Amino acid sequence: MFDSFHSSDVLGSHHFGDDGHEDFDLVDTIVVVGIVPVSLKGGFSVTYGADMNIGLTVGPCDPANPKVSIDDTFTPEVGIDAYLSAGVDLLIVEAGIRGRLTLVKARLPLESHLKIAADDQGDVAITPSSTLDLVLTELSGSISVYVRFVFWTIERQLFGWDGLSQTIHLWNDSTTVPIGALI
Repeated sequence: MFDSFHSSDVLGSHHFGDDGHEDFDLVDTIVVVGIVPVSLKGGFSVTYGADMNIGLTVGPCDPANPKVSIDDTFTPEVGIDAYLSAGVDLLIVEAGIRGRLTLVKARLPLESHLKIAADDQGDVAITPSSTLDLVLTELSGSISVYVRFVFWTIERQLFGWDGLSQTIHLWNDSTTVPIGALI
């Protein structure tokens, strides 16, 4: 009966997330070059968000060797970007080039794991573990072209770069507790 049940993701991996941004225009004007109106826009934006992933794995279903694990990651983030765009603006249609530079982006991924499994001697134990890092990214960016028609915009990236990145390990903890010690 138990032989037909093998290791599987019972809940699978579920992803939850929310993000947003607020733009702060420092320059937003139209300059006429000859007879061509050129739209110039520049400023900075604050981006923010959080992601969460949860997974549950069970199996194989063997009474002599039980295995269950729960894994989750929660990652809040905040960043400041600078942007600049220039395009030919003909009221209902605009085409141009846009650059974006991430001045700084901070992520704080918290990972936690809970595992229930038998050790080499067959004793069942609970093993909780967690890690917390600070991930900083600076000076990444991209250059793209765009076309805007009334309320519809299409943008294609020409190229981008990764910039600098540092990971600072803030927390790392793991312990194993035999279930017999809890009874």
